[in-house]
Amino acid sequence: MTRRKRDRIRRWIYVFDAVVPGIFFYAALTSALSDSSFPEPIFNNDPSNVTFNVGETATLPCHVTHLHARYLYWMRMSEPNPITVGKFLYSPDTRFFISKDHTSTHWDLKIREVKLEDAGVYFCAVSSGESREKYRRLIKLNVQEVTTIPPALTMNGSEFVNKGDPLILECQATGFNPRTDYLEWFKDGKVINHSYIWKHQRLRGRAINITDFHIIETRTLRRVLYIPKSTREDKGIYMCRIGGVYIVKKIVHVLDVGSSSIDKRETSNTGNTIADHRAVRVMTLQTAVAAIVIFGRLQVT
Repeated sequence: MTRRKRDRIRRWIYVFDAVVPGIFFYAALTSALSDSSFPEPIFNNDPSNVTFNVGETATLPCHVTHLHARYLYWMRMSEPNPITVGKFLYSPDTRFFISKDHTSTHWDLKIREVKLEDAGVYFCAVSSGESREKYRRLIKLNVQEVTTIPPALTMNGSEFVNKGDPLILECQATGFNPRTDYLEWFKDGKVINHSYIWKHQRLRGRAINITDFHIIETRTLRRVLYIPKSTREDKGIYMCRIGGVYIVKKIVHVLDVGSSSIDKRETSNTGNTIADHRAVRVMTLQTAVAAIVIFGRLQVT
C-alpha cells in the first residue's frame, strides 16, 4: 500500500470519527430545541390586570406549562429591550427580579418599591422560531398613590346597660396597617384574651364573642366585643388599644332595673315616698303661716 493511499484512509477515518458524530449531535440538538419536538407552551389564567400601591413589591404573574428547553423572557411594551431572559436580569434596574418556584412553571416578575412610572403593559413570552405574538401573555400594571390617613381610634357603645341585656362595644381604628397592626380589648386593666373568655364561658356559663373586621383599602380595623347577657360583674372600665400608644376608654354601668338606685333614692327609711315628705312639708308651712297671722291679730287687739 502506497503512502498516498494510507493518507487517504486516515482522512476518511477522521471524517467518520470526528465530523460525522458532530453532525449527528448538531442535528439531534436542533431537533430537541425545535418547537415541533415538544407540546406547545400553555399560559394559565392568571390575572391580566394587577394594582399595587406606591412603595409595595409588585408581582406580575406568569404561569406557563410545557416550557421544556425553551426559555421565558419579560418585556415592557413601550421598551425595545427585555427586562429578564430566563432567570437572569437583563435590565440595569435592580428593582426587577424573577420569582420562580420549584416546579419551573411560575416565572413571576417582581418590582421592588414600585413607582408611578412603572405602570404600563408588560408581557411574558416564550422563545420560539415562529411569530413573537404566538407565545406571549399581556399583563397591565396599575400603580396608585396611597392617601395618607391620620391614625385615629374610637370606641362606640352604651355606657348604661340593663342587667340581662346585651353589652356591645365596638372599637375602630383608621390609618393603621391591617396586615401588621391589631386591636386589643381590656377590662379593668386585664386583657380580654382566650383565657379570659374561657373563664367566663366555662366557670360562669356566659359567652363572650370578639369579632374582627379588616378593610385594607381604607386602612381600617374594627373589633367588636359582644356579651349576649350582661350581669353586674360586667360593669367596669373597658379599654381598647392599638400600636401600644393609642388607647380609648369607656366606663360601663350595668343597672339592676328591679332595685335600681333611683328607686332607693325615692324611698325613705320608713317606707314613705318623696311625695309624702313634700306633703308634710307643705302642711307644716301652712301651719306656720296661720300661727303668724293669729299672733299678729292678737297684737293688734
